[in-house]
Amino acid sequence: RIFTGYNFNQYVGVELGLADYAQSKDTATIKGVGNGTKKYNIYSLDLVGKAYLPIANSGFNVYGLGGLALVHNKVQVSQTGKVFANTAGNSSTTISKVRPIVGLGTSYDVNSNVTTALEYSHIQGTGNVKTSDKAIPNADMISLNVSYNFG
Repeated sequence: RIFTGYNFNQYVGVELGLADYAQSKDTATIKGVGNGTKKYNIYSLDLVGKAYLPIANSGFNVYGLGGLALVHNKVQVSQTGKVFANTAGNSSTTISKVRPIVGLGTSYDVNSNVTTALEYSHIQGTGNVKTSDKAIPNADMISLNVSYNFG
């Protein structure tokens, strides 16, 4: 994940980020049909607001974030045995949707220019991934961030 942002003061900021999630895989066995595998390749462009709570003058902050993410999802379906209903062999579907994103984190100001953070974020999926190739699964990320602060 790469990001850029601006803090208006010590309590409020905004961030724009681009994230590439690890590929996830889901398998299913349907009686009388065979086995199938869905592979999800997701990346997102997000815009979030951040609310900080400084912890005294320690350099530590806890924060929450919330906003919107443009999620791009490519689903690759591979089938063995008989063919799933309404599909044939292998297929690929790509879909993009705007979804809500929320998260929590804690940061530490190493000095006036360098900040580290440990952050958890969650993008809410949509649709039923078991029955639709056009669904977007939930996307969770835990990241250890290092940022450089200008000015």
